[in-house]
Amino acid sequence: MPNEPHARVCAGCGAELGEARTSSLGRLGPYRFLEKLGEGGMGVVYRALDERLGREVAVKVLHPALVRDASLRERFRREAQVHAKIIHPNVVTLLTVYEEGEAMALVMEYVRGRNLKSWMRVHRPGLLQVLELADGMLAGLAAAHALGVVHRDFKPANVLVTDEGVVKIMDFGLAKPMTRVEGDLTHAGAIVGSFRYMAPEQIQGEPVDARTDLYAFGIVLYEMCTGTVPFDAKGRGSEFAIMEKQVREPPEPPSRRNPAIPAALESLILSLLAKRPEDRPASAEDVRRTLRRIQHMIAQREIAQARAHLPPPDHEPSNWEIFVGLIKAFARKLGWRGRDADSSA
Repeated sequence: MPNEPHARVCAGCGAELGEARTSSLGRLGPYRFLEKLGEGGMGVVYRALDERLGREVAVKVLHPALVRDASLRERFRREAQVHAKIIHPNVVTLLTVYEEGEAMALVMEYVRGRNLKSWMRVHRPGLLQVLELADGMLAGLAAAHALGVVHRDFKPANVLVTDEGVVKIMDFGLAKPMTRVEGDLTHAGAIVGSFRYMAPEQIQGEPVDARTDLYAFGIVLYEMCTGTVPFDAKGRGSEFAIMEKQVREPPEPPSRRNPAIPAALESLILSLLAKRPEDRPASAEDVRRTLRRIQHMIAQREIAQARAHLPPPDHEPSNWEIFVGLIKAFARKLGWRGRDADSSA
């Protein structure tokens, strides 16, 4: 949008960026640090210049205090190995892993845009645009699942929307193979992920697979369509309360929060939020096919609404009249405003 302030997002942690912090930050091998973008549990992310190729990249450097821990160094390598398998337009690209002495870093493409939550707050899209974004998310998840990788922390903070409107999934730091491998660094029964987007089997420490990510995607889609997550709580003990709801409570039908949601879309969302993995859709590609049918249905409905605003059949409409009819139909669609979700990302 021409009048919209430019936003930058940390490609390694998903944080919305404020003013640049461009003091002298040093370098790592050929990567000259230009700006500190964000910091997470495993490392610090910088915007950097790859002086060999003359391009900007995002460099995620493992915290120095952790580098001496052999198991954490191995986890960092595993993150790189998992992420590097996934080459897809809807996944942030890992360019290389860099090691120099005790320093370790992941070098990724530098993404300009907004995280999904911020993008939704600014653009407030209609259902068709929501489903277009959802299709990109599913394409990225399908690419990971095809390689046997489960994300396990799919949420709006880990979905970027570039300035060109392209969805990119990031942060596969919690990702793991669908089949258990020797030396798996995630302890059995450990709870990892974000409670508001976490599947029941993940909360209960049970095995995860592609349908675990589909549950999280279902919550993100619910939030995109209604402005709120299906399960939430505040105050002391809220995390336990949310987990309890994820495991035991059925979600409120999303159409009660946004009556514009078609029955077919509501049915899909509720199937994604089934408590048992076997009751959810089998794959991201299956969900994509269903969503595309729903997109077609909504598009046809909006075309019919636009035609209803055209002059009677005995009058040959001008291009301007057709344009005005379409604008009126879309204006009604964009008239609904979902409440901004204040959920943790």
